[in-house]
Amino acid sequence: MKQEYIPDIMLLVTHSVTALVASIFHHLIDPYPTGIKLALLALYILIVLILYRVSKRILSLRIDAGLRRELEDQQRELAAQQRYNLLRTRVLEVVAEFIKERYQINYDLTLKLTRLGDAGTVTPKNVKEALDEADRSRVEKVKEALKSLSSALREDIFKKPSTADDINRDLMKVSFYAVEDDPDVAGQKALVPKARHYPNEGAPKTRKFLIGEGVAGLVWSERKVIICEHGGAEKSFKEMRPGQKQEYASMICVPAILDVPGYKLSELYGVLTLDSPIRTGYFEDGSEEFWADLLQPICNVLIYARDSSRLIAALNATVDKLATVAPESAAN
Repeated sequence: MKQEYIPDIMLLVTHSVTALVASIFHHLIDPYPTGIKLALLALYILIVLILYRVSKRILSLRIDAGLRRELEDQQRELAAQQRYNLLRTRVLEVVAEFIKERYQINYDLTLKLTRLGDAGTVTPKNVKEALDEADRSRVEKVKEALKSLSSALREDIFKKPSTADDINRDLMKVSFYAVEDDPDVAGQKALVPKARHYPNEGAPKTRKFLIGEGVAGLVWSERKVIICEHGGAEKSFKEMRPGQKQEYASMICVPAILDVPGYKLSELYGVLTLDSPIRTGYFEDGSEEFWADLLQPICNVLIYARDSSRLIAALNATVDKLATVAPESAAN
């Protein structure tokens, strides 16, 4: 029986007892003399007063229980909002730092190309080297952003078990898989790892996801946040290699989508994945909106980084074409 129903049952009992006592006294006082009737009537009034006090106390407890539940709900909402605010602040700090570094990289690239032009030493090789250096710097800054995101989540004490004192165990692993050409099948797209922060691990163990394959592949096909609250124990979690399920206590995958309504453009650039190896239930079912809103600025950073890499690749291709066209023009 639920505890919240007990006050209602006790109220019903006291009212029933009051009615029963009234009925009994009605039958009892008829045969007796007036003095005894008055005494019995006084006893009846006393019993009714006692039952009234009991009923009032029960009603007070019922109200207190309702207020207590309301207060507990408000405290939970406040704690959730405070947690969101703290995480949001940290995420925005990560994004702000990345934007600052991005402008520095762009400034350095512009300065380098300007100096090459001023010195009259512009060659396809020099330009490509400057572009490649800027792209490598940008990739490193993305990795640093994911590392900072990992640290911010690890500082969150939510669902942190007592065994998480060792910093090497309580990790938050972050990866970004981008939609690119399949490295194994020509003409086919796949999610391939582009940036990650997996402490104490080397190269990614999962080389790619096809559309609809694994949780990341499902996010790609359905274009929505998917949470595996209990990580590898969830039915939607597909093991890509033996023993992988035991490595995931809780996981979330978020699509990085660029929406440009004016151009009717909506492109999925990739999937951001976060997981904890020991915090079971850290990413709770039903919290998709919470995490989607929280991680959108990080997804925007990843979208920008992919666009920048595409731009660098396009510029390098253009430089190569110009390098081949220039000798032909000179010969003519």
